[in-house]
Amino acid sequence: MKNVLKAFFIHKSICFFYSIGIYFLYIIMKPFHIAFVIPSIDHKSGGPSAAIAFIAKTLLDLGHKVTLLTTDKNIDPKEGGMIELDPQVDLRIFPLKGKINQKLIHSPHLVFWLKQHISQFNLLDIHSIWSLITSQSAKIALQNNIPYIFTPHGMTSRWDFNKHPLAKSFFYFFHFKKQWEKANAIRFVTEKEKNDCILPINSFCAIIPYFIEIPKEILEEKPKAIINEIILPKNDPVLLFLGRIDAQKGVIEMLQAFDYAWRQNPKIHFFVVGPSSGIYGQKAYCIYQSLQSKSHIHWLGPVYGKDKWYLFKRADIFITLSKNEGLPIAVVEALGMGKPVIVTRECNIFGLDRYGCGIYVNDNPEEVASSLLLLIENNERLLEMGKKARHFYESHYSQEVVSQKLIDFYFQIIRNK
Repeated sequence: MKNVLKAFFIHKSICFFYSIGIYFLYIIMKPFHIAFVIPSIDHKSGGPSAAIAFIAKTLLDLGHKVTLLTTDKNIDPKEGGMIELDPQVDLRIFPLKGKINQKLIHSPHLVFWLKQHISQFNLLDIHSIWSLITSQSAKIALQNNIPYIFTPHGMTSRWDFNKHPLAKSFFYFFHFKKQWEKANAIRFVTEKEKNDCILPINSFCAIIPYFIEIPKEILEEKPKAIINEIILPKNDPVLLFLGRIDAQKGVIEMLQAFDYAWRQNPKIHFFVVGPSSGIYGQKAYCIYQSLQSKSHIHWLGPVYGKDKWYLFKRADIFITLSKNEGLPIAVVEALGMGKPVIVTRECNIFGLDRYGCGIYVNDNPEEVASSLLLLIENNERLLEMGKKARHFYESHYSQEVVSQKLIDFYFQIIRNK
C-alpha cells in the first residue's frame, strides 16, 4: 500500500511539472518536422502502429509537423484495416507491387518520393528493421546528412533473429549493417530489449517506453454483433488475451492452461481476441475446437476501437505468454484499464510483482492454470490488484510520464546533428 501511495503522489507531481515543461518547451523550441517510416500501419501490426499513432498526436498537439511513410500492406479492411491517425498527420501510403516487393517489403515509389523530399525533414524515426524500406530510408537520410533513429520493437533479439537466421544474416551484412552502425541513435523501449539486442550497438541509445492514452469513457453496452452473441452471467470471471494468434504470444499454451483451470472452476470464460497468423493460427484454432472447455472459450477474431475497450472493461484478468517482445501494448492497455495481468518475464514489463498488480509465470500450462485459479478465487484481492495496476500504468506508461522524455530525445538528436 505504501508503494502505491508513493507512486500516486509521484505521478501527480510528474503531471504538474509535465504541464509546465511542455508549456515552456513549446515557447522556446522551434517546431520540427519528423518523418516516421514503418512497413505497415495496419491493426494487425499491433504495438508499433499504435505507438506511432500516440506519438504523432502528441507531436502535433505541440505544433510540430508529422509525416508518416508506409506501404499498403494489410490496409484493406478485410486484412485488418488501417489504424486511426490524427487527421493532421501527412500520411503517405505507397504500393507494394509484385510478390517479390511484398515479400521484401520494398516500395520503389516510397524510395523515389523520399529522395525528392528528404531535405524537408529534421529527423527520421524508422520503426522495425527487417525490411528494405527501413534500410533504404536510413540510407537516403545518411546520404543527405539528415539524422535518423531506429526503433526496433524487439526485432533485434535472438528469438526474433532465429525465425529466419540465414535470410536476416544476409540482409544485415549486405543491406543494413552500415545504416544500423551509422544511426544517430537507437531507441529501445525497455532495458531488457537493449540487453537482448544481438546486433552491435555503436550508436547512442535511449530507453523510452511506449505511452498510451486510455479512453475516459467506455460504452456500457456490447457494441458489436459478434460480442452481443456472447451471453455471460454477470459474476462469471473473464480471462482476456488480445494480440496476434501467433507462436510469439504463446496462444496454444494459454488455451491449454485455461482448459486445466476450467476443469476446476467451470464458471470462468476466456476471450481470445486477435488476427490469426498462418499455420500456427490454424493449429491453435484446431486445439481450441478439441478442448472440453471450448464452450467457455470465445474465439472473437480481431476486435478494434471501442469494441476492444469494451472487452478490456468486461475482463477480470489479462494474460499473455510471450516468448519475445519489445514492449507489449496490450499489456500496457490492460494495466491502464486497471486489470491484473498474468505474463511471462519475456514481456519485458518488470516490477508487477512488487506493485502487486501481476503474476509472472513461465509457459507451462499447469503453472499458468494454478496462477489463474489463485486470482479468480479471491475477488477482493483481484479488485485491489486492479487498483494497483492502474497506478503502475500511471507511473510508468502514461503520456505525462513518457512523452516529455521522447520529445527531449528527439530535440537532442536534432540539436546534435
